[in-house]
Amino acid sequence: MDRVEDGPTDDFEDHYPAARVRELIERQRRRERELSSLYATARSVTVLRGLDEVLASVVENAHDLIGTDIAYLAVLEEDGTHLRVRATVGTLSPGFDERVHAPAHVGIAGRVATTRAPYSETDYLASTEIVHDPVVDGAIEAEGIVSMLGVPLVAGDRFLGTLIAANRQERPFVREDVALLSAFGDHAAVALENARLYDESRRALQALEKAYATIEAAESVHEALTRVVLAGGDVGAVADLVADTLGGGVLVLDHAERVLVARGRPADEDEARVRERAVLAAAPRMAAAVVGGIEESRRSGRCVTVDRGDTLRHTVAAVMVGATHMGALVLSRHGDPDPVEARTLERAAQTAALLTLTQDAVVRAEERVRGELLTQLLTAARPFPSELALRARTRHIEPSRLDTVLVADTADDRLSDTTRLLHAVADEYDGLAGEYLGLPVALIRTPATEDAEQAARSVHQRLGRGLGAPVLVCAEPVPPAPEPLGAGVTLASRCCRLLRGIGVFDGGAGTERLAMYAILFDPDRSQDLESFLDQAMGRIVAHDTERGTDLLGTLTAYFAHSRNVAATARALHIHTNTLLKRIERIGGLLGQDWQRPDHALRLQLAVHLRDLARQVEQGDVAQG
Repeated sequence: MDRVEDGPTDDFEDHYPAARVRELIERQRRRERELSSLYATARSVTVLRGLDEVLASVVENAHDLIGTDIAYLAVLEEDGTHLRVRATVGTLSPGFDERVHAPAHVGIAGRVATTRAPYSETDYLASTEIVHDPVVDGAIEAEGIVSMLGVPLVAGDRFLGTLIAANRQERPFVREDVALLSAFGDHAAVALENARLYDESRRALQALEKAYATIEAAESVHEALTRVVLAGGDVGAVADLVADTLGGGVLVLDHAERVLVARGRPADEDEARVRERAVLAAAPRMAAAVVGGIEESRRSGRCVTVDRGDTLRHTVAAVMVGATHMGALVLSRHGDPDPVEARTLERAAQTAALLTLTQDAVVRAEERVRGELLTQLLTAARPFPSELALRARTRHIEPSRLDTVLVADTADDRLSDTTRLLHAVADEYDGLAGEYLGLPVALIRTPATEDAEQAARSVHQRLGRGLGAPVLVCAEPVPPAPEPLGAGVTLASRCCRLLRGIGVFDGGAGTERLAMYAILFDPDRSQDLESFLDQAMGRIVAHDTERGTDLLGTLTAYFAHSRNVAATARALHIHTNTLLKRIERIGGLLGQDWQRPDHALRLQLAVHLRDLARQVEQGDVAQG
């Protein structure tokens, strides 16, 4: 019996050590398998380079290693205030990643971030040991998560994030689970840190490559601008280079905001209008923005970008020579220029300043030579001395064929600009221009299709567009030999002053119709002319203004038809009785003796001058 009783006891004691040993061996083998899996997983993670690739691999391997339903990784954001889920495995509910984005102290991820130690819960939603958040709890509940284990990912002193393994049922995590996931987390932290450093290095390398490419591009532009200068190019070549390099529309403006050169495609309708009219003021909205940019660029010495709404930008670089404002480069396109593009525009403006200065010196020297030649041609007796004629021919001017003298009259502060523009116009007429006796003067050869009057109108239009201001142009056929050509300047300039005296400040006309009045009246005594006009027909003008009538028009037609009542009525398309009533009303204003020869002559002169003024202003002076 004892032996029987003892039998089982002896048998248990005999077998217990063997069972214990088998359990330990099995545990050891499982541990070896886990460690082998851990090291294999760690090796697979550490060979990866891209941060996103490493994050996804860490979560996937953790999921396989621990054998949980779900695994995800919450990474600490740069500002250290929030944890953001960057990778998940096993989740089913949509938007889980965004909903679990929470402050860095919330949930198991937040507790691990705070303590930097592993932490687990068998029932997350019921736990009172962690900080809950309604949004995060909603996401956990929607996913059906119950138990969770989180371990920190730390590289040196830097906390990277929390690696979490979770199940959809209660499952206590034993020490081996914690140790295994923590060990993997250590490897994963190193891999994440390496991936972060790799990404930073790659971005730094890309930035360096981009900076190098930018430097090369800037150097290329600088070399191209240098070649333009060395090749004797002009601002048009600079504008071409800017348009090709930076894109958009490019305008080169002079100091008065007139368009010298336009390149590339216009950025909008305003720029197209500015190009068409060759002056910035043609588009007031654009002008307001660009002029402000020019002023700021002049003060700062750097280019300035001004906003025109939406994405359209005007980048302006003032063209300066010392403190002298020569003009501006305007780049119009959608989007702001980067710093290198801005520097490119500034270099282009500096090059344009150098070219402008050089060309201006050449032009001034040429203008001075031509001005001296013009003075000699105007004052020399004819036929011209052979030496003078030879000098003219070396500049492709045949002095014997010059047939018209032009005089331009504008505001005193525009004398230089007017003379410069007149040079260009005179070249087209195989002539020359310059300043003579303080006036812009040109000697030209009119084509067979033009007379002096038509040439005056054509030149007036060209000068008006270039100046953007009123200008008078009078043309006089050259006097017959041997009288010097300068005599034509005297008469043409008197006609210009005469036009100003009768209130005309903008127009072009020949001297043929004006010469008689320029001789009768001293243009330099404009107050006498004004007094004459007022005394002769001031009452009629006042009556027309007050009553809305046109007695002055009737009087003009009356004199034009040699005071013939029937012919005048037909020309005015009115009945003879109507005309007679108007004539009677004129007599009531001027006195009944207004048709006496001496009174009628004064009145006819005044009316004719007034009609000439109207016709010149309208640009349609007729030969008669």
